[in-house]
Amino acid sequence: MDALPPLNAIRAFEAAGRHLSFTRAATELDVTHGAVSRQIARLEARLGVQLFVRTASGLVLTERGRIYLDDVRAALDRLRSGTRRVLHAEARAVVRLSVPPTFAMRWLIPRLADFAARHRGFTVELSTAIAQPDFLSDGSDAAIRRMRRIPAALTGHRFLGAGSVAVCSPRYAEELRLATVADLARATIITTATEQQEWTRWFRAQRVPAPAHAPPLAFEQLFFALQAAVDSLGVALAPEALVKEDLARGRLVAPFGARPLGERAYTLVYPTRSAKSGSLRLLAQWLVAEGRGRAETGYGR
Repeated sequence: MDALPPLNAIRAFEAAGRHLSFTRAATELDVTHGAVSRQIARLEARLGVQLFVRTASGLVLTERGRIYLDDVRAALDRLRSGTRRVLHAEARAVVRLSVPPTFAMRWLIPRLADFAARHRGFTVELSTAIAQPDFLSDGSDAAIRRMRRIPAALTGHRFLGAGSVAVCSPRYAEELRLATVADLARATIITTATEQQEWTRWFRAQRVPAPAHAPPLAFEQLFFALQAAVDSLGVALAPEALVKEDLARGRLVAPFGARPLGERAYTLVYPTRSAKSGSLRLLAQWLVAEGRGRAETGYGR
């Protein structure tokens, strides 16, 4: 026979033993006096011992009852402690997220305070990288990358357009009289090592041949290329989503209009084996809502 007694009977016994009253135990457990009495009788029958006796002064534990109550309290305390540890671990869910550095600085980090406020205890640990994510070796749970298609064996959520737009400072656009794409023939092209073919693709999309002129001004990261554009060193290509604030504040202009190369999108990806993770689904939901704008998805600011 299974020696484990019914949990409801154990709870009734512990409450009655603590209060030395079936009535107060019933109030605590939100059941009737009769329900507590029946649970105690069921437990006594299961154990084959008497746990309580009634005296002129009220309910009293028997010697066996006092011994059993000590064991029951210790067991329930351990159960409560274990439950708190599980809940605490869930509340402090951690997702290790790999993101491109410029995307992290210009789009994600400014929004993380909102995420933290909405999902207290959920921690996003950021690392920066631009290479194809390798979840087996880099220790990350998920990654955000600018991509055209989701690789095999990965689950992905496209959440933000990543089409490139040509930008420069207002002063640079005025000094070089940049009005059409053809005017780039007299401009300095700013490139990045991480996106070496982006200008080639952009000119192809505009149906304009790339101008043949002096070597471009090259930087390792997009962040530095954008700073160079702000400082009037040339024209850079950047995902429109990452320069919206600069365009709105007039730090940068798009002299040829908002004609982004729109094949790619920022996409949250993670191994398909992790697709059932509640933490990753929550993060994906938030990113998609942010990408669309919270007003239309119920995420009002």
